[in-house]
Amino acid sequence: MKIKLGALLLLLLCILKTNGQSNYSLDMNTKLATADKMKINETAIGFELSHKIDSTNSFSNTVTYKKTVVTYELSKYNLMHDLNNFSSIENKLALNRVLSNKAIFNIHLKPILNFENKMRLSTIQWLGGTSVDYTINDKNNLSVGITRNVYFGNLRILPTMSYKAQLSKKTALEIGFPVSKLSYSYNYKNTFTVNNSFQGVIFNLDKPYSNYIGNSIASVTYSQMATTFEYIRNIDRYWSLYFQGGYNFNTNYYLSDDTGNRSYDFTSTNAYTLNIGIKLNINKQ
Repeated sequence: MKIKLGALLLLLLCILKTNGQSNYSLDMNTKLATADKMKINETAIGFELSHKIDSTNSFSNTVTYKKTVVTYELSKYNLMHDLNNFSSIENKLALNRVLSNKAIFNIHLKPILNFENKMRLSTIQWLGGTSVDYTINDKNNLSVGITRNVYFGNLRILPTMSYKAQLSKKTALEIGFPVSKLSYSYNYKNTFTVNNSFQGVIFNLDKPYSNYIGNSIASVTYSQMATTFEYIRNIDRYWSLYFQGGYNFNTNYYLSDDTGNRSYDFTSTNAYTLNIGIKLNINKQ
């Protein structure tokens, strides 16, 4: 644990050394997903720094550490290995450039380490993507791009698309892949959102091992489509609380060998999910 936290602090220090950054936020949350055969509890802390360089360029840098604990009927599956605790460290760098009064170019790179107990740089997953936002008019926006991420249980390169519409002063709609949402801001302090998103993660084990029937296991994959209802409460200009509850559809949790072939499939289907978090935002003028 000391090594993990030390690595996280080192990444944070590198970000803090960057000159001219004027905005930052700290996000802490815990999430619970309860499926038919297991429970997955995730605790995360993230730190973001962002800065508008000039009228055409801006960037943000986010470092996140996550701890995932899985509880399931281990004796039933005879895996001969705990497979209970996993960690993630990710660093997302995003750059944005205004191309014209209607178009913005976006690119982000997100190296991520998902591991059991021992971090190995050789297992870094290089995720990221690029997109172009086009403003149709003052109420409608279209974004198209491409991304590399874990979707449908595999690391894939897929096209992305979203259409955003400001339906009214208080209501906004976004339709697309991998995220769609409908938001309603009752006032400054209260916002309600219905979200639908595709999510996934691949954890690398410390070393491959064989289960009781002789299949090799080198990684654990967890993916789902999540539909949630979210309430955000802005306490003041700095602090906000958020609560999410919903359902994960097409939940998959399976073990793979070092070539990516499935060695063991838990064939989970759906899961209830609950997420509670607190966020600190500070904007330096």
